[in-house]
Parts: sequence; structure tokens; C-alpha cells
Amino acid sequence: MKAFLAIFRKELRRYLTDPRMLLALFLPGILILVIYPLMGTALQGLELSGSPEGETFSIAYMEDFSEEREEPVLLTLFESALEDQQKGNRASFHPVPRAEREEAMGKVGEGEYDLFLDYSPSFEDVLFDRTDVPSLALYYDGASEKATYAHALMLELVPLAYDGYLLNQGPEGPIDGNLGKGDYQGNQLISFLFPLITVSLLMSSVCSLTPEAIAGEKERGTLAALLIAPVPRGTIVWGKMASAGTVSLLSGAISFLGTVLSLPFLMGGTGLSPALVFPVLLIIFSALFLFLAIGFLLSTLARSVKEANSWIGPFLSIGILASVFGAFLDLSALPFSFVPVLNVTTCMALVIRSEALPWAYLAITIIVNLLATVLLVFLTDRLFRSERALFRR
Repeated sequence: MKAFLAIFRKELRRYLTDPRMLLALFLPGILILVIYPLMGTALQGLELSGSPEGETFSIAYMEDFSEEREEPVLLTLFESALEDQQKGNRASFHPVPRAEREEAMGKVGEGEYDLFLDYSPSFEDVLFDRTDVPSLALYYDGASEKATYAHALMLELVPLAYDGYLLNQGPEGPIDGNLGKGDYQGNQLISFLFPLITVSLLMSSVCSLTPEAIAGEKERGTLAALLIAPVPRGTIVWGKMASAGTVSLLSGAISFLGTVLSLPFLMGGTGLSPALVFPVLLIIFSALFLFLAIGFLLSTLARSVKEANSWIGPFLSIGILASVFGAFLDLSALPFSFVPVLNVTTCMALVIRSEALPWAYLAITIIVNLLATVLLVFLTDRLFRSERALFRR
């Protein structure tokens, strides 16, 4: 135990007293707080692409919107727009008495209605006769893909149907029509950006730490002196990994905190839900240990820092590609959770997108990553015991 602590303190001191190492580990998380708010400006105009297929949109509207017409002109345009898309979508319309307005808004939040058109009394009569300035508010569930799409399409059609009205304005000012508990568009974008950013930061930490850990000692000639000390070689491996893991956890925590704090600026008010922080942290820690174990194995096989970096670099590219695959391909099937690295980005995306946590996928991902970490550490330990593998020419 004394030997383990001695190696742990030695490595930890080396990491925390090297200015270049500290910059590489902690600067990315700090820069995120500066860069992401700037990126948010470019993303504010992002619109949801595509549309659902074969869906029925449930549209409720205020029954007394007009004294002469059976249904609003806007609904006729909505039906025509769905027909023009030729994707098998249709709409069902539900008139709501004014006395049941609050109940209808509650049904939007519960998902019974995709959209509720809150017309002011006799909206079209007042609008077309130019006797006053009527108002119209659109309420929807922002956590639902269907409702979000219906709301976006309806907003495009409103100017075609009416002119000279107040949209989403109440007696006390602007109205936020999202009655749901989430934001579908925001979650979709976060589920793409967050895994990509997080995996890139974790792997950059590994690239900063692991090449020097063993390959650097070989290159400087200090590893041979360490091996002849009366310390078991397994203790050396575990001591080095424990110190690197501690520093990586600190770096990962700062990067994670920077990302979480900056997401509202990036997304224009949408951030990571507090309920998702703990599951995401579990995924991050399991991934970090796995990446470190891979880095230490490659550093043990390498003869120099340059060679170690040349091997770890492609591994970084693989992690980024896995992040992209997880965003654009449907990898939610349970067998994909057994694939290390790929399961990390996919699991993060599923946790952020899903209304209910995918516990089975989450548990398998964490267990598989930890088992893979133990296996890689065991292989590194075996390599450390082989002079031929450790000092190959």
C-alpha cells in the first residue's frame, strides 16, 4: 500500500505541477463558457427539418371564434398543407367552449391535443370587419415531436390566413405557448452536440495524460529505474492509473460543468435537465475510465511519446465518428449497448431525448464499459510483466 501511495503521489505531483499539462486538461472546459454563447447566436435560427409521416394531428380551437363560420380559415389551410406534403398526415379538429379553455390547455400538456388555438371572441368577424384588433395564441407541448411540428407549420400558415391581429399576446404581455415540460427541438440539438463535445473533451484529456505516463518514461529512461525498485509491477500500473484517473475526473468535472452552464446560452434558454445530470455523469465516468485504460495500453505498447500519440490519435477519431453515428443513426436497439465507445455517445443521446430514462440501455452501457476497463487494465498489467513487450525494439 505504501508503494502504491508513493507512485500515486509522484504521478499526481507531475501532472499538477506541469503548466502545459494543466492547460491541456482544464483550459477546454473554461473556454467552453466563452465559445458556446457565441455559437448560440448562429444556432438561434435553426429550424426543425423534416416532418412526421402517417400521423393524425389533434387540433383544438375556441368554439366561439366566429359567429358565422363553422371552423377557422386557418384550419382549412392546415389541412391543405398536410395534403400537399403527401406524407399521409391528417388532422382532427375539436371545437372547445370558452368555459372549457383551461381544461383544453391542460389536455395540451397531457398530450391529448397537439395544438390549441386560443382565439379571442368572434376573432374572424372582428378581424375581417376591421372593428378591433383581435388576438390569437397557439399552445402546444414543446416536448412532443408531433406537437412541435404542428406548431411550426401553423405559425407559417397564420400570415397566409389573417392580417392585422395579435399573435401570442395576452393582457400582461407575450405568451409562451409551450405547455409541455420540455423542448423537443432543443433536446434534439443537445442530444447531438452534448455527446460529441463530451467525448471530444474526455479523449483530449486521455491524449494529454497517457502518452507521457509510460511511453514518456521509456523515452526518458526513467522506467527502467522504476522497474528495478522493490515494487510489484502491478502496483506501478495501478498507481499510475489511479493518479491519471483522479486528474482526469477533475478535468472532466470542470469540462462537464462548463458544458452544462453554457448550454442555455448555446440553446437560447434550453439546458440539460437536472434530472439527467446524475445518469449522464455515470456514463461520463464509465467512459473516462475506459478511455484511460485504452490510452494506458497503447502507451505501454509504444516505444516513444510520438509513437503513443500516433496510436491514440486514430482512437480519438473513432470516438468522434461514434458520436456522429449516434446522432444520425438509430442505435437505440439494446444490442448496441454492448459495443464499447459507441454505446457511450448513443446512451447519452437516448438519455437526453427520452421522456423516460432507458434504464436497461444505461445499465448495460455502464457495466460493459467497466468490464472492458478491467480487462484492459489486466492486459496492461500483463504487458508490464513482460520485458519483451515493454522494451520491444
